[in-house]
Order: sequence, then structure tokens, then C-alpha cells
Amino acid sequence: MGNVRIKVDIKGGTAPVPVLVFIDKVNSNHDTCFKRDISFNQSVIIDQGEYNVIVSGENPIDGQTDILVEYTDNNGQTKKKSYNIKIPIYSRIFKVFI
Repeated sequence: MGNVRIKVDIKGGTAPVPVLVFIDKVNSNHDTCFKRDISFNQSVIIDQGEYNVIVSGENPIDGQTDILVEYTDNNGQTKKKSYNIKIPIYSRIFKVFI
């Protein structure tokens, strides 16, 4: 088992649509999906394997969104990947190996 933490910080107002997080386990139907209307910091327990963590949303007018995905890989090393997004509509994919 592993843990992946997704932190999304929406700046400059309220996002016009909810942020969608899709945790896709490659070659499996054991996927997780959730939506949030506001900034969040959420951890999800997942099985070992290869994952695509997809974070999509829309920024407030003149706003931005900061995304951080943090996980501990199968070697016990903590990995962090982040984006600072200023474009109006975004979708980012993070490869995660547990």
C-alpha cells in the first residue's frame, strides 16, 4: 500500500467549476475520482502499481492554481511534483509509481 497526497491551492477567487482529480491505476479498473470546489489538501491510500494522477480545472479570472502531488515510491523515497498554472483551463498528468 502507498499514499499519494494532492494539494491544490486556488488563488484569486473561486474556481468557476470544481477541480477534478482522477487517479487512474494503469491496466486496471481500480480508479479513484473526486471533485472539490475550493482549495484542498487530501491524501489517498492506493495499492502498489503505476498510476496517472490527473488534475483538471479552470482558474478564476486573473487567478492561478498551484498543484502539488507527493508520494512515497516503492523504494521508500518521497517524490514531489508541482505546477503553478496561470492559464484559464488546465489539465496536468502526474506519473506515480508505488
